[in-house]
Amino acid sequence: MNTSLTLPATASAVNPTGFDVPLSVIRDIAVGAEDSTAPVACWGSTDLSRLAAQAVWEFAQRTGACSPEESAATVIQDLLTDLMHLCDQEGITSDLFGFRGLVDLADAHYANELEEGV
Repeated sequence: MNTSLTLPATASAVNPTGFDVPLSVIRDIAVGAEDSTAPVACWGSTDLSRLAAQAVWEFAQRTGACSPEESAATVIQDLLTDLMHLCDQEGITSDLFGFRGLVDLADAHYANELEEGV
């Protein structure tokens, strides 16, 4: 992916709460990354966001929740819920280290990346 590219205009400037961001924003970001080859080189926040958008958009298409007017937050919430089911079913998480532990680790990684300017 090319880090010199910017993401399409996001809804954050229009709606700072984020919960009314339409899925079309995710679709537009994901479509912009379709021409990249695998494995994807992630050099910054834009690349990481595009990769995540592709995963969310694929999930939305597979579940039929791909209406551009659908809330991006709702689709992401559904994906997280399904990831919880997967982790529970396959023993990826346990009573000692639950899904919240994965989220806490991801949050720490995200904070580190922000500090590093990623």
